[in-house]
Amino acid sequence: MAALTTIGLSAAVLAVLQVSVALGNEGRGTSSGLAALPAVVGLVYVGAGLIAWSRRPQNRIGALLTAAGLAWIGWGLRAADVPFLAALGLLCGPLPFAITMHLLLAFPSGRLESSAERIVVSAGYLLLPLVYAPTELLGASSGDGIQVLDVADDAALAHVAQAIQTAAAALLLVATAALLFRRPRSGHPGRPRATPLYVSGLVGLAVVVLLDALDGAALTAAGGWPVDV
Repeated sequence: MAALTTIGLSAAVLAVLQVSVALGNEGRGTSSGLAALPAVVGLVYVGAGLIAWSRRPQNRIGALLTAAGLAWIGWGLRAADVPFLAALGLLCGPLPFAITMHLLLAFPSGRLESSAERIVVSAGYLLLPLVYAPTELLGASSGDGIQVLDVADDAALAHVAQAIQTAAAALLLVATAALLFRRPRSGHPGRPRATPLYVSGLVGLAVVVLLDALDGAALTAAGGWPVDV
């Protein structure tokens, strides 16, 4: 219980930091209120996760919910004026997506039950080192005024990298949906009742993919990338 309390307090401190960063920085193309949403979403996830974790410590769903909440809060730090915090936020970019995928596919037992599920979840976590990090290094966030991770100034490469990033996330979303909606017909007791959770989770993932695509479109329209590569 002491460990869970420590995690909860740490999440609250991190959320306060993220909100403070958002309120103090309105120059990144979004309102401070919207920029603070990751902290709100993250605290909801962390709260639900800690409750589930304390009641059923042997089930991994509570830990996954908590991890997803912390990832959402961390992602919100990308709006920080402090380079280290902004870099941390950018690198947290794919984690809410990947952990939410893991959470949906592991529900309700907390474990992945098939090789296909393990492959999809592993691919989700590999988005960070193989797709997101290289995309940020190529300057994908420069149009938002975030340049802490840029090591190259090649608009064409950044455009291609962003397109690959969006396509990879969309492909994983489709794969996750296919695996989830095969379940109600598989005969597992209780699985049909989980359908509303699956739908809401997939909608959340789809919103992340859509925002990612709109981010790239906004950068192109702003002149950060060429329209034709």
